[in-house]
Amino acid sequence: MKHTRINRMLAALLVMVMVVALLPVSVLAEGKTYVLDVSKDMTAFPPGTYSNGASDKFGTDGYFILHYGEKMKLDTSNKTFSDGVTATHRINFQSKTDTSDWSYSLEFTCASAATVKIWWVAGHDARRMTIFDSQANIVAADGEDAVRNSLYISTFEVGQAGTYYLGSLEGSNYIFRVEV
Repeated sequence: MKHTRINRMLAALLVMVMVVALLPVSVLAEGKTYVLDVSKDMTAFPPGTYSNGASDKFGTDGYFILHYGEKMKLDTSNKTFSDGVTATHRINFQSKTDTSDWSYSLEFTCASAATVKIWWVAGHDARRMTIFDSQANIVAADGEDAVRNSLYISTFEVGQAGTYYLGSLEGSNYIFRVEV
């Protein structure tokens, strides 16, 4: 009888450990800042390296999921933003975000409301940096007055827990750093 009780307790403990291991990192560490620094976290690659639908995790604890597109590249571009952040590489989607499969986007999941900060450069005049929800609705956008090749630091609020995608409806912009 004593062994049965111990075995049941160990089984219950094992189940709890397995459940915790399945939770997304963002659920376990609310209040933590997740950073994707393209210059430090990623390696340059030319267009055609990845096909639409391919993806990889980057940034703090693999928090960000980059959804590739066949035109996409990661190339060098030396920039210093107004807050002193410096960068040597950028994500260059070379296309607008495809909301049917999320190609040419950067995915992140929030456990609750969150602030999203993006260091980016406009690929052309009036190209907006956009955050979509998982249903392809626009949650936030900035850059209606953007000027081609100008540097921007945009801060957005997402009001609730959910999965979000960072990209553009109009065409490519260049992403250097993202914090959530």
